[in-house]
Amino acid sequence: AHQMIYNAIVDLNNNSQPIDISTVVQKLKSKGELEIVGGAYGVAQKTNSSAVYSKIEHHAMVIEEKKIARDIIRISSELITEAYDETHDIFDLTEKMITEAYNISDVKKGSVGLTNNELLRKVKQKIENAKKMQGITGLKSGLLKQDLAFGGYKAGNLYIKAARPAMGKTGLALSEANYMANIDDKKVLFFSIEMSEEQLMERLTSIHTEISLNKYASGDFSASDWKHYNNKTSEMMNDNLKIIDIPGISLNKLRKIAKKHKLKYGLDCIMVDYLQLMTDHVKGNSSREQEVSRISVGLKGLAKELKVPVIALAQLSRAVEQRGGAKLPQLSDLRESGSIEQDADVVQFL
Repeated sequence: AHQMIYNAIVDLNNNSQPIDISTVVQKLKSKGELEIVGGAYGVAQKTNSSAVYSKIEHHAMVIEEKKIARDIIRISSELITEAYDETHDIFDLTEKMITEAYNISDVKKGSVGLTNNELLRKVKQKIENAKKMQGITGLKSGLLKQDLAFGGYKAGNLYIKAARPAMGKTGLALSEANYMANIDDKKVLFFSIEMSEEQLMERLTSIHTEISLNKYASGDFSASDWKHYNNKTSEMMNDNLKIIDIPGISLNKLRKIAKKHKLKYGLDCIMVDYLQLMTDHVKGNSSREQEVSRISVGLKGLAKELKVPVIALAQLSRAVEQRGGAKLPQLSDLRESGSIEQDADVVQFL
């Protein structure tokens, strides 16, 4: 009976008709369902026993909680059944478990779409915030001119930092990660596909302590260097920056780690060093260019899904070196994929 009454209300709402006892009764009558719900008297009785409007949010939350509980029961049952079935890939099952858990925990507000009035309010608020924050509304990198140019790293956006080898991509990314994590107190995941986590931590401490890497290599630390080193590195003990060193990491593996990290610790930014060294493990005879295209699409999707900026380093082709003149890089110089420039919100060349 409740479902029939509710569907009658939905029909009236969809046709922009007023919703009251009289119109609901007429709608049920036209559908031949009025007697089933107890007649006009039955409909009126239900309005007398309904929740008080002032408590509507509480009742809605109870319904939401029951829905989540049913989702947990359903997913758990599916996972138990599939875990016993040896034909299922256990790693795919693990990915499904993390994805489903993330989807349940992440209540997607506004998933049915916002009204124009709500959207206009958001735009106005964005303008006011931009003025208040002097144009930097996203995550700060610590490089003021860059932050003013981009407006900061914004959640849901994919940023590409591209250059030829040995031009400072990793150094720049580490400098920004250091600022975010150790100065701005943000949670950063740094996926290193090219260098080991020990190498990166060495470079990171060199940046944070401002002690030359040459001294790290020779061990030529004076007493004052050690004192400065110990004082500065103590600021890096907060685990805000997590370095993950997995050679040839797949997009699925990266997504799984990022989701798990956000659920457990929170997450403000993802960095990948570098994009062309990733794999996607899609079966078939696809070209490397198609694979890199799928990875860049996936990284953009991940940024939107986790609502964080994703910053990916990328290699340029040799064409930029063979070109005459000033050798300024172009979008077409991005190696192995024409899709990167389509998926990225900002491409930055060093």
